[in-house]
Amino acid sequence: MKTRLATLFLAAAALACKVDNNASIQVVALCAPPAETCGTEGGCDAYLASQPFLYLEGGTNYLELFVEMTNQLADNADPSAGRLNTNDAYLEKYRLTYRSAFFNYADYDYPASGILRAGSTSAPIVRLIPETISAPLSAAMAAAGATTGLVEVGLTITGHYASGDSFEVGGVTFPVDVHNDAFPGYTCPNATDTITYVCPNTAQTAAYTCTAAPAAP
Repeated sequence: MKTRLATLFLAAAALACKVDNNASIQVVALCAPPAETCGTEGGCDAYLASQPFLYLEGGTNYLELFVEMTNQLADNADPSAGRLNTNDAYLEKYRLTYRSAFFNYADYDYPASGILRAGSTSAPIVRLIPETISAPLSAAMAAAGATTGLVEVGLTITGHYASGDSFEVGGVTFPVDVHNDAFPGYTCPNATDTITYVCPNTAQTAAYTCTAAPAAP
């Protein structure tokens, strides 16, 4: 059994997938797909060293990836003074913006959930291109006669701290290579091998395994 990382490597992609917005909640990078289980412990095991891509499948497909985030505020609890920590961050929604030569859409809100503890790093799954965007994006590409194109996806995160104060941070952009056709799939060395994706929801940029068919008796 062999594990492979199926990604589309492009020039300067590492710069496109790692950012620094110097905010209390920092959006750090897109994660490389997990190699063993569909999840991460803390931040990314590795950063995505490629530009993510999406096959729209007639406007029914979506793109979601693990996005590393850090809460740079320290835990401010002080038991001796009876003060509780108020710097945990509660994620409420992802505000997404799309820019391209054939499709533009501003301020699309997608629900978020989860807690980013003070002084910690996490990597929640973010649906960067939901199905509700995929459909009009596919139609716009068809109208423009475009089969492939680059879409800049802007990400802003909104929520509140345990103190009750609201935050809106991010404003970072990730370029996505979009194809307005069906995903061709991956192939294994042998036609009889079985492909198993580690994380089905990120299959188009995911690690996968090729398992050889049992030998004939």
